[in-house]
Amino acid sequence: NNARLVKLIPQPYKQNFRKDCSLLFDGYIMNQRIQSTECVNMAGKDIEIIFSLKKVQRINEVYIDLLTDNKRCVFPPSRITVSISLNGTKYRNQQVFTITDPFSVPEGRSHSLYRIKIPGKTLYVKINLTNPGPCSENSSKPKEDSRIIVDEIGVL
Repeated sequence: NNARLVKLIPQPYKQNFRKDCSLLFDGYIMNQRIQSTECVNMAGKDIEIIFSLKKVQRINEVYIDLLTDNKRCVFPPSRITVSISLNGTKYRNQQVFTITDPFSVPEGRSHSLYRIKIPGKTLYVKINLTNPGPCSENSSKPKEDSRIIVDEIGVL
């Protein structure tokens, strides 16, 4: 699509960013061929992603494909907030999607696809992913900071 990444917070530091991260931006939803699930390693952090659509246009939805891997303490966020803006400074929350039990994912590596309806005209789309907190006692890495890994984001 025509969207371009404007901002990623927290900004990955050099030691936390791998050169093969293009695997995560391949245009395939729920891609099973991903070789690395550690492109950006920001354990325990909330994530903010801002896209510019290059021109004001009508959008219908935002989809977010997230990887989960309970053995490696990779879980969906506890909340997804999608906001839109015409100027890139003043954002209006359009949808807040709450995941009631982010730690109850299937065993092993899998994908979670979230489709969030966002009707309206916009130039910028901001997505906030709230970290669910430390891994539970039942996980293989109890009390370790959980991570959120995004496979693909689409603005339609």
